Order: sequence, then C-alpha cells, then structure tokens
Amino acid sequence: MTHGTAASTPIARNIPIQEVAERTIGAGRGGALTTTKRNQSQVRRARELILGSSGRFWSVADLPGALSTRQHLLAELTRCGELLHVRRGLYRRGRKTPLGMSPPSPEALAEKLVGKHGVGPAGLSAAHRLRLSTQVPRKAQIAVPERPPTSSGPVTFVSRQARPLRRTAALTADEVALLEALDGWSRIIEVPLSVAWQRLRDAIKDGKVSATRLAKASRTEPAPVRVRLSALLAQAGFADYAKQVPSADPRTAHKALPHELTVLMGCRRGRPASPRPDAVAAQVVIHVSWEPANQDDRPRSSDDGSTELMQPPGEQ
Repeated sequence: MTHGTAASTPIARNIPIQEVAERTIGAGRGGALTTTKRNQSQVRRARELILGSSGRFWSVADLPGALSTRQHLLAELTRCGELLHVRRGLYRRGRKTPLGMSPPSPEALAEKLVGKHGVGPAGLSAAHRLRLSTQVPRKAQIAVPERPPTSSGPVTFVSRQARPLRRTAALTADEVALLEALDGWSRIIEVPLSVAWQRLRDAIKDGKVSATRLAKASRTEPAPVRVRLSALLAQAGFADYAKQVPSADPRTAHKALPHELTVLMGCRRGRPASPRPDAVAAQVVIHVSWEPANQDDRPRSSDDGSTELMQPPGEQ
C-alpha cells in the first residue's frame, strides 16, 4: 500500500524535483504569455479604433482591456497629438491641423456632457443664435435644465434646474434660446426691441420653433417669460397655445414688457390678443403695420393709467 502511494508521486517515479519545478514555472510562463498576447491584441484593436475615428469623444469606458492599459493608451495618444484632452477622463479625436488637434464645438461638448433635449444657449449666446445681437461671448453659455456639470473649455454651463419641463418637452436648442431671450430680454438684446419681437414672432410662425413644445414647457418658466411667450404666441397666430401658458398676476404682466411698450406704442397699432387677465402684455403685439403720420396719431394714456390705442386714418 505504501508502494502504491509512493508510485503516485514524482519522487517515486524518479523525476527530479528541479524538473517538476521547471514544468510548473513553464506552465506559469505560458499563462503569462497568453495574457500578454491578449492584452497586446486589445491595445492594437483600441489604437486602431481611435486612429480610425474622426469627430468623436473617447474615454476609458469605450475601450477594451485592463483599466491601466486603457489609461496609458489614451495618455500616449494625447502626447503624440493624436487625441485632445478635453477634461478629466474625456478625450476627443478631431481634425488635425498645423496647430494641433481641433477642439470640439461648444454644442458638441454640451451634447456629450448633458445630452440634447432641453439644452440650449443662454445669455448672449441665445441672443446671437436668434440674430438679436452681434456680440459673441468669449465662452458659449449653455442652459441646462438640471444640475449642470463643471464648466470647462469653451463652455460655461448655466443652471436651469428649476425649469425641468424643458427636458420633458424635449425642447430644441432654438426653442431654449427663445425662452432665454425672453428671460434676458433687454439685458442681452442688441437690435431694436421691435425688430427683436418681430424676429421671435417670425421664428414661431415659420415653424423654426414649435409652439406646442414651448407651451408645454412654459409651466416651469418665470412669470415674465410666460407673459412675453403668451403674447408672442398669440401674435404668431397660435392663440390656443397662448391660452395654455399659465397666466401671471396683472402687476407682473404690466411690468413684463416695459421696454416693448415704450418702443412699440410709438410705431404700430396694437390691440388685445386675449381676454386673459394678463392681456395688458398682449396689447403690445403687432397686428397692423401702420406708421403714424404725426404725433397726434400716437397712443396716449387715459386717466386710469391704461393705454388708449388710436385708430389709423380711415378706421375711425
């Protein structure tokens, strides 16, 4: 019985211990070589994917292989000028120029970080997009209907966390820009306010922006924005959608368009577009292109403080 047990061991078979060790080490080396070859294959594949791309963002999550291997590959390609380091953990392969890799556009970076629906330009970026200002901000301002990421590179993110229906309504960038323009209004608009009003109205009438989506998103917009949007929709011929915009109290409605009143009252006749309580704001909408012949034809204020809109000649 003892002999049988001894026969099952390497010593009983007269195999030197050194040979057993060499066989064990050899097996280990073979496993290590297999792993190394697999890693090298993954690195080659990852490199081919990156170098074969254009206009795409990359992160370690997009590549195969061990984490440290992926990190080293991205760092190496960045040093070689084949990738641009955008921000922590994010790289991009764009178009190679004599000055290096081209940076991503603000819109592309914003879409990568915060998505597309309900996201759009804010401030001067919104005014410039809608041709309401010729000023171009040094950094693009992007409004985000949630907690925004840290601003970096060519983009400054602006929080619109209190306006979540922009995301729910899936607003486009142009629609977000319109709401932002109505919010910033005289602070960011460079063209005459009457021209700005007409361009926003035409954007709705021409279908560049959706009256349906704007009305749906309006419920979480500030009161002055709702007043201006309601008047704008009514003037553009979407009275039904204008009524879907939550109204504001009369005092807020009266203050919402002070500059429009001073500019538009002297150039065109308006009339109420809606019997709603905030119809004072809608009185500034432009229905008839009529230029007053003299100062007497201009609107005048009545004793109760409301605006009396004069009729043009022939309509008395």
